[in-house]
Parts: sequence; structure tokens; C-alpha cells
Amino acid sequence: MAIAGAAVAATIESIPDWGRWTLAGVAVLGIAVLIGPAAHRLAGERTRSPRTSAAR
Repeated sequence: MAIAGAAVAATIESIPDWGRWTLAGVAVLGIAVLIGPAAHRLAGERTRSPRTSAAR
């Protein structure tokens, strides 16, 4: 919800330009943080390597 709120707030004309750019950057960064781990998981990559040599 915070990402959506930042994205909507970035479209408000009464906010100064620097504030709109900051809110848009926060929204994009938030989306990237959510998509990154999901993309790794969908690609089949393991999130953690085995801890011991026997587990490898």
C-alpha cells in the first residue's frame, strides 16, 4: 500500500517537482524490491547455498 500511495502522491500537481520525483523514485524502488526476489524464485535459483559440504 505504501508503494501505491507514493505512486499516487507523485501525480499530485500541488507537490513541488523535487517531491514528485522523490515519490516516484520511492515507488519504483519499492516495486524493484518486491520484483527482485520473485524473479529469482521464478527463474529457479536457490535463495541460499547449502551450509555444509555434505549438504552440497
